[in-house]
Amino acid sequence: MNFTIDWQKLTSVNRLFEINPDPVGLYLYLAIFFGLSILAAIILKIFLKKKKTVYLKSQKSLSNLLLFLGLTGGAIIFMRWQAIPYIGSRFALLVSAVISFFWLVNILLEVFVLIPKKEKQKIVKQSFEKYLPKKRLSRKKYTNV
Repeated sequence: MNFTIDWQKLTSVNRLFEINPDPVGLYLYLAIFFGLSILAAIILKIFLKKKKTVYLKSQKSLSNLLLFLGLTGGAIIFMRWQAIPYIGSRFALLVSAVISFFWLVNILLEVFVLIPKKEKQKIVKQSFEKYLPKKRLSRKKYTNV
């Protein structure tokens, strides 16, 4: 097999928007990749039930991303194999990849920027609150009747 990239074919608009591309090529490797992403999403979901961390929301979002990527990619590869027009096109695969990229950027932004910022704010708030007076338990007031 020849694994060189032909940049003219890759950047050709006609090839990208081809209605019904050939099901022959390296799609077996893509199908394996999409299957592994579904498997990774399932394993991640199983292990997330046991842990309670600060990154739980990000981990759930990553699991959802892997599941989305696997299911949509697998569906697109299946549609191409069945020669269904438009849905199995290279453009549908590109749209799925772009959505997954922006989703991954959002997850990484949350993990590396937002969560550490919230943790610092929490530490500052705790250091400030330790000097505030403690709340007293309210006592019931008895009135003379």
